[in-house]
Amino acid sequence: APAFTVIDVNDKSLSLEEYKGMWVILDFWGSWCGPCRQSNPHLVKIYKQYHKKGLEIIGLALSDTREKSVRAMTEDGITWRNAVINEQEDETAKNLPVTYRITGVPTKILIDPNGVVQVIEVGVKEESEIEKILKENLK
Repeated sequence: APAFTVIDVNDKSLSLEEYKGMWVILDFWGSWCGPCRQSNPHLVKIYKQYHKKGLEIIGLALSDTREKSVRAMTEDGITWRNAVINEQEDETAKNLPVTYRITGVPTKILIDPNGVVQVIEVGVKEESEIEKILKENLK
């Protein structure tokens, strides 16, 4: 998975490198995106189930504002770190959707503890391949 550093909604630096050795879901989403918001309760459930076993989620909001993202996070019970991509000053951070070849939201990318992309899921999935892999690996 391509490395990156962004500034999160709390003005703190957030780097994928910080989570080396953990399972990570990159969640490309938007507060304005109905399917994204629809999938958030399921993602919250996965986070609660697997976070203490070694899962982290990084939210990457697209075409959004910090205020709207934070409001959606509060409403949806999102407690993991988030960054608003279009508000990044660094060009590499702004280009993350291109780097990760994002074609639509929601897109969830599962990265294994070695930093290798295992699954890319676009849209809302009833049968999540990500969840199957986490279930097998985080007991």
